[in-house]
Amino acid sequence: MTTQSNNAPPQMGTLPFPIAAQEAGPASAPPHRALDAGTLVRTPLGVQPVKSLSVGDHLVTRSGTPAPITGIDHLLVSRRQMQDDATLAPIRFDPGALPGMPDAPAILVSPDCPIFRSADASDLRPFPARAFCDGGRVRRVIPDDGIHYIRLHFGAPHDICVGGVWMELGADTACGPHTSGQKPAPVPHMRPVRPHLAIANQPRINRA
Repeated sequence: MTTQSNNAPPQMGTLPFPIAAQEAGPASAPPHRALDAGTLVRTPLGVQPVKSLSVGDHLVTRSGTPAPITGIDHLLVSRRQMQDDATLAPIRFDPGALPGMPDAPAILVSPDCPIFRSADASDLRPFPARAFCDGGRVRRVIPDDGIHYIRLHFGAPHDICVGGVWMELGADTACGPHTSGQKPAPVPHMRPVRPHLAIANQPRINRA
């Protein structure tokens, strides 16, 4: 990924805004805790698309304390690359797929993006986005135009409101609960999550 930081001014690229973005190569690692560029996030000034943010901007956190962005990574992944390597493809949450999500728009995030959900109706914990896949309103997709992933960096991990749901961003470690076999409690309209589908090496692909 290409990183924007306080010490490196943005450069002109091929995108409709002044950021140089790196294209995924043949051996690129899957995107880490990243959001589609058009994803809406909550800031002290209101809801804004993540592609409009710059280093130094603040996001609203679950604790109520605004968190400043310390770095921004960009990664472009083409449709062909996602067809060749399913781990590069995002997870799509249709509008209203999870409690708290508005009726529009849908959100696309990297498969490991940690989303807070109760495992046993008693406490909230983060689960990777891929654990919510039900083949219906939550599924892995290959956008026709590819995807522009953006990863936000903070001084410490924070719970950020993304598309109406809380996600833990800014951490470098893997999302833990799912690795122990736990899975999020299903919402009423979702079929139960099948763990073998969530961790398959080459999961089934659905188009957006």
